[in-house]
Amino acid sequence: GFGSDDDDEISEPAPVSESQAAAEDLTGLLPGAPVRGKNAKGSRKRRRWTADEETAVKDGYQMYGDKWAKILREFSVLRKGGRTSADVRDKFRNLVKKDP
Repeated sequence: GFGSDDDDEISEPAPVSESQAAAEDLTGLLPGAPVRGKNAKGSRKRRRWTADEETAVKDGYQMYGDKWAKILREFSVLRKGGRTSADVRDKFRNLVKKDP
């Protein structure tokens, strides 16, 4: 019963409901919650481009032209660095400006 002593053993934790699981998936989206790789303003943290990444951008352009998403897919060094296709495009344009 309710006040009886026959339930001393520790019960199993309740199964996580779908709504609980969904709420946990949203934790990083709540305002004020720190999100990995983002600064306080919510934009991504700036990272220096490595020589390998710059080479991948140049080689990728030679192979695929301005198909930035394809370049990103084909060069794992760019994905590992957390780059987006827009990052790749912008970097290429800056490389061309610097060294036409």
